[in-house]
Amino acid sequence: MSLELPKRIFKEGEEPQVTQINNNCRIEYIMRKFTEWMPKELAVVKKDPVFSQIFKLHKNGLGFSARVVHSFLCRELVTYKLHELWFVFARRPLRFSLQEFHAVTGFECNTHISLKEFEE
Repeated sequence: MSLELPKRIFKEGEEPQVTQINNNCRIEYIMRKFTEWMPKELAVVKKDPVFSQIFKLHKNGLGFSARVVHSFLCRELVTYKLHELWFVFARRPLRFSLQEFHAVTGFECNTHISLKEFEE
């Protein structure tokens, strides 16, 4: 049985392909800000058995690739909700919203920090 998905930004098979990994990222900056703004939440997340492995990658100097994130966004589905992202992975729709962000990271989503303060 074939599942019919909502309209995609790029047609299936026409998405830009990831041809190389770019390890340049701003994870060091982001980690400094998390340490400064949310030390308690960060400490809890670092103890999590799943996410402790991700923090080990950072500790060892490895970064995530913006191209990998871009490849997910190229498989994005068109939706009308502002605070969630749907994309296709293995022909299945997956959702990533602020609720999933909180569930996955443990970080608070309701913060008093403005976007301007975060960018500074």
